[in-house]
Amino acid sequence: MAIGVWLASVWVLAPGTARAQASLTLEEAARLALTTHPAIDAAGADVGAATAGVRVAQAGLLPRLAWSGGYTRSNNPVFAFGTLLTQQRFTEADFAVDRLNHPAAAQNFQSVLSVEQTVFDANRTTHAVRAARVQEEMSAEERRARELDVLMGVATAYFGVALAAERVRVAELGVTSADADARRAQARLDSGMTTKADLLAVQVHRASAVADGGRAGGGRRGRCPIR
Repeated sequence: MAIGVWLASVWVLAPGTARAQASLTLEEAARLALTTHPAIDAAGADVGAATAGVRVAQAGLLPRLAWSGGYTRSNNPVFAFGTLLTQQRFTEADFAVDRLNHPAAAQNFQSVLSVEQTVFDANRTTHAVRAARVQEEMSAEERRARELDVLMGVATAYFGVALAAERVRVAELGVTSADADARRAQARLDSGMTTKADLLAVQVHRASAVADGGRAGGGRRGRCPIR
């Protein structure tokens, strides 16, 4: 986005101080740029993502806690026999042939809690953390570079507006001077001290000054006021 267009749009849309005042200082424009310019916002998001990447890489060095559970219910003879033995609930009565062939449904709930800690992974995790930190530093430098680019653009646009304002002022002075020359030439013509050609020459000069003022004024259209 062009800085000049962005600077004007921020002044028009921003609430609060920037909109309430009649003009912006260079410091105010720079502060607005650093806090609202989309390029800097995007760079800040990249830094945040890179920082999160460091934490993800570091997670490989931390212990991992896992829990799993399961529930089974069946009247399968083998399952029922094994479940009763595992649960130490097998009795002498369970040796009855009928109970062995047609057992009542047995149910079993199993819960497992495990802890894993990486002891050696050929430095893969260490290298991943280093790479993530380098990416974080690169993202931070990229953000600083974008901030400098935006500030340079703001300064260029700001002083461009100041120069345009000065051109308008000079053009307005030129029109005022040309008006005075035209009045003097008309008075001299009325008193017979000059010719019509001299008056026309002065009028042409005034028209040129007015045209210059119009061009200078057009250069300020769409710009935010400054001070």
